[in-house]
Amino acid sequence: MNKRLIAIAIAALLVLTPAVAYAQTSGDDGLLLRIGGTVTVDADETVETLIVLDGDATVRGTVDDVVVVSGDITLDDATVRNLTVVSGEVALTGSTLISQDLHLVDGNLNQGVDARIAGSVYEGGEVGFGIALGVISVLLYIGLSVAIVVLAFAIAAVAGRQSNAAGLAITSDTGSVALAALILWVTVPLVALLAFITVIGIPTGLMIVAMILPALAIVGYTVAGLRLGTWILYRGRPDETPDHPYLAAFIGVGLLQLVGWIPVLGFLVATLAGLAGTGAIALLVWRGFRGGDTPTASEPTPAIEAAPTT
Repeated sequence: MNKRLIAIAIAALLVLTPAVAYAQTSGDDGLLLRIGGTVTVDADETVETLIVLDGDATVRGTVDDVVVVSGDITLDDATVRNLTVVSGEVALTGSTLISQDLHLVDGNLNQGVDARIAGSVYEGGEVGFGIALGVISVLLYIGLSVAIVVLAFAIAAVAGRQSNAAGLAITSDTGSVALAALILWVTVPLVALLAFITVIGIPTGLMIVAMILPALAIVGYTVAGLRLGTWILYRGRPDETPDHPYLAAFIGVGLLQLVGWIPVLGFLVATLAGLAGTGAIALLVWRGFRGGDTPTASEPTPAIEAAPTT
């Protein structure tokens, strides 16, 4: 099993932000977390816990517990209590001391003559670790699915008619939805990029990248799921679509999440659903701003009266 998935699992448990490179510290004796990139603990620094996901680390100071996943670590005249490395290289140089144990999974150890490991070295364990990772991945995906279904219920409760209208646009005005999605996903990241160029706009750019774009993608994905559910339940009977489509939300989003478990296909479906949903929302907002009519699933197409006969 790809050990990079471990980074995803641990990151999902620790933070609710995109997997971008950043460092988070809580004082000299607290937590140092790095996702991507490299991190260094200098000789005059003391850290309680160091976690590096999909990145490399160099430690010259003192760290109680170190975990490195999908990356390499070099300990140079360092003092570490416990070290765990998954899918990476470990280099112990100088007078480095590991006072307790080294856990090494799918990695290699290069130990200098003056470096010491006071405890034990545990190597291997890929099968058991893979099973544990598989269980964690399943639980995380179930939790994510439950959260998205709850979000769908909330949207159905407070904006059921609007979500119905946006979802209907996905199938009734696909071209306009695609154009709106293109404009949205080009314009908003461009605004973020321009904000990053100016020092005063960096917080705005970070907010767009870390909050607004992910929120748009999730809400759009949910709207697409709602449309899928209403299409399944009320296909050919749009006038029967309820203003608060809870059952449609459960079925549609649930099916998208089930498909999302399939490699490659799930990613493609989730991406298309997010694009379609955000495009539909943008189109609905634009039409509302212009004062145009927005379609509703409960409004049937008016019948054309036949010409009177003579």
